[in-house]
Amino acid sequence: MKDYTNKIEKYLRGQMSHEEEIDFKNKVKSNTLLHFQAGFMAMLIRKIK
Repeated sequence: MKDYTNKIEKYLRGQMSHEEEIDFKNKVKSNTLLHFQAGFMAMLIRKIK
């Protein structure tokens, strides 16, 4: 299983270029594993704050 943690963190911190951000959003829509990991990380962050 591929780990997307670094990409997700880079996106959440606003460290991606505009092109990278568009590509990431498209991949989240089409990649089930990435979609699950991104949603899970967002949920964890919301619970912590």
